Amino acid sequence: MGVEWVVMRLMTFAVLAVIVRALVRARLLPANRPARFRGRGAVVCLGASTVQGNVSYDWVASLARRLPALSFVNAGINGETSAQVLARVPSVVACQPSHVIVMVGANDLFAIRGSRLAGGRRTTLDDYRSNLTAIARSFPGARVALMSVQPLGERMDAPENVAMDRVNEVVRTVAAAEGVAYLPFNERMKSLISDGDRPFRDSPLPVLLAMVLRLGLGVSLDRIGRWQGYRAHSEGLHLASPAGTLAADLVEEFLRLRGGGHDHAG
Repeated sequence: MGVEWVVMRLMTFAVLAVIVRALVRARLLPANRPARFRGRGAVVCLGASTVQGNVSYDWVASLARRLPALSFVNAGINGETSAQVLARVPSVVACQPSHVIVMVGANDLFAIRGSRLAGGRRTTLDDYRSNLTAIARSFPGARVALMSVQPLGERMDAPENVAMDRVNEVVRTVAAAEGVAYLPFNERMKSLISDGDRPFRDSPLPVLLAMVLRLGLGVSLDRIGRWQGYRAHSEGLHLASPAGTLAADLVEEFLRLRGGGHDHAG
């Protein structure tokens, strides 16, 4: 058995260990998830990976540092659609929240468009509207805000961002119809990357690579984004710190407003 063979085997095991570590960590739920909250009056952030914040910038943790007098609950789970988020609403209601911030829709768009990132799931824009309306109506004792969904990649005229505009029009109309706040995250992020030209890649590979780099090796999201040519994303889907900071800013503005749920941060 030669030295080169041993070295190759060790390198293979090391790579596999990094990949396994990343996959295991991607499945871990936030420490401050709804099931662990005891009390009432929390600010609950509800959604998918851009809320969970382990493969995307953790703006919920950022808010907790900024506003230590408030209790924050992270009800984000990677990869979920609005239907899956709706099914988890009872766990959020059990927290008796004072505020609920909802950001969900990227995975719905993948399923609407038949994207390779949808994992074979299919849905419609009408299903998304119905699910989002039901979510908005589920918290009568709380101030609710619906946040628009981030652009995909940094070319605003790309077909997937034209489709994302239709998703965010649903977010706006549901917020208006239900009398809850609308937080224009997509719009602010577009201003940040208005002259960007890095397209979104409709493939699981950039997401998996970023996941391994971030959760397996601890590489920062900003560095991953620079390597892949993005200014505000890590790999065209998830948020690096420039975009994540915008999300935290918007939610902080909303939380500092007084009055009922008809506020529109903008």
